Order: sequence, then structure tokens, then C-alpha cells
Amino acid sequence: MPASHHKHTVPELDAPCPFDATDGYVTARRNLLLGLWAGRRLSLTGTDLETYARSVVKADRDEPGHEDVLRKVRADLERAGCPVPEAELTSRLVACHAEASRQCAATD
Repeated sequence: MPASHHKHTVPELDAPCPFDATDGYVTARRNLLLGLWAGRRLSLTGTDLETYARSVVKADRDEPGHEDVLRKVRADLERAGCPVPEAELTSRLVACHAEASRQCAATD
């Protein structure tokens, strides 16, 4: 994968991060991980889970920062009747960012 990944690039679910991952790629991967977490809370599996996770990545196109992503996930969880406390959602975003950074920093 080329190093010019933009945060709107939707990484493959099991793809390794590129050797010289950009901040945008880490952010996209973070959003993908958050989407997988939220999708599982929504009881999604398989293709539906993948599609939902990708929709979370795409939600980050609305405005700078992460609020648009949190707004989407929060609304989806509330709509499904499984709201998450704000502190837990924020904590999960931070954990997903740390995991995305770790995955992209890992080398063989």
C-alpha cells in the first residue's frame, strides 16, 4: 500500500498497516475498530458488521475531529436501544486509537 493514505481511506479489516502509515491511516483504522466494536454491540456479524464498520470510517468526512464519528455511533446505539454512557464511548475511542497506533507501529 502506498504511504499516501488519507483518513477517508477505508482500510481492509485484516490488512496490515502500511510501513510508513500516516496519521490519516491511523485515524481511519481507529474508526474501523470503533465501528467493529459498536457493530458487535448492535449484534451485527459477517458482511453486515464489515459494512457498518466501514460506514463509521466514512462518517469521519463530515467535519474535522472525531465528534462526527462519535455522533454517528452514539445515535446508532441509541436507536437500537443499547445506549452507551459518554465516558465509555470516549474511552473506547481512545482505546481504539491506541490499538490502531500499535498495529501501525508493529514491524516484523
